[in-house]
Amino acid sequence: MPVTKWHVHRVAESLGLKINGKRPIDPKILDDKAYIRIATDWSLGASEAIVDKQIHLEDPVGTMEQLLLSRKFLQVLEHPLSRIFQWFNLQTPSKAWEVGKEHYDLGVDLWEPMFGKYMQYSCAYWKDAKTLDEAQEAKLHLIAKKLKLQPGMKVLDIGSGWGGLAKFLTTNYGVSVVGYTISKEQKDYCDKVCKGLPVEIRLADYRTINEKFDRAVSVGMFEHVGARNYKDYFSTINRALKDDGLFLLHTMGISHHSTPHNTLWVHKYIFKNGYFPHHTQVAKAIEDLFIIEDWHNMGYNYYLTYKAWEENLEKVWPKLEIKYGANFRRMWTFYLQMFQALWRSRSGQLWQVVLSKDGMKGGYESIR
Repeated sequence: MPVTKWHVHRVAESLGLKINGKRPIDPKILDDKAYIRIATDWSLGASEAIVDKQIHLEDPVGTMEQLLLSRKFLQVLEHPLSRIFQWFNLQTPSKAWEVGKEHYDLGVDLWEPMFGKYMQYSCAYWKDAKTLDEAQEAKLHLIAKKLKLQPGMKVLDIGSGWGGLAKFLTTNYGVSVVGYTISKEQKDYCDKVCKGLPVEIRLADYRTINEKFDRAVSVGMFEHVGARNYKDYFSTINRALKDDGLFLLHTMGISHHSTPHNTLWVHKYIFKNGYFPHHTQVAKAIEDLFIIEDWHNMGYNYYLTYKAWEENLEKVWPKLEIKYGANFRRMWTFYLQMFQALWRSRSGQLWQVVLSKDGMKGGYESIR
């Protein structure tokens, strides 16, 4: 154990932290078993020890922010399996459905109070907003304006979520929407909230798309595509768009190679088979398929969004506790705080990228 303790203390110091130190960001070891878990399972062991209350974080967001700001997290602490996983295609047509069953199908009773009026599980736009609902409404308008929507257009929504975007665009901009989702719970919810509107939600993989659209949009779905499928993904959208069409990609991403594409803990407990793209991977995948009309980085907005989700969860937890339990609360709170650190440290990015097939005639006017 002395050698193990020495090793863990040394790793922490290389990341700018001091085990049992006096600063709020310094982790406190409450159970010596945590040392073994960290030494054997790296970041996975550390994260599980935090959720199991063997490690106490007085300032969880601050601690994880420091880990990322050290620019050594991937090399020093992240589990090697997270890099090995990148050698394989974890997002094949059969495996793509796993995240729907294990994450998005958790329960509407959890999502509704967390996400608010528009049921958006994606980054809000806080430029002129004071509340989550205002920020999500601003995001929805921003997407519509960037797509230059006109009444009568047919819009493809890849990863339609709980129907908030489809409902908003049809109601406010006079378009029709065809959405794709790999979550049965999402489709059922969409069908209810979009009843009577020109919205069709399909329980199907994006690779089955085979018709033409005026516009296409994908919000918070690209993180489940995987780098080995990027070319097929963009080729599918290219075929689905009319020649004068526009596509808006709204996705998490990374721009620094010290930030992992996913962590093993997140893969195991939150986003199965998830993969955050590096900006160079996106640029490479769209070669000869699209022209970049606009690339907007609004990553800090996601810190504010995740913070609001955590606050909402705290408010409604007494109503959810019997169903989900204390362990789920600790795990979910840790996830929300981890992602706050990702964007507050600017290690994670949130991009809205507007693409045209061969350049928009007369040029494209960027909107903020």
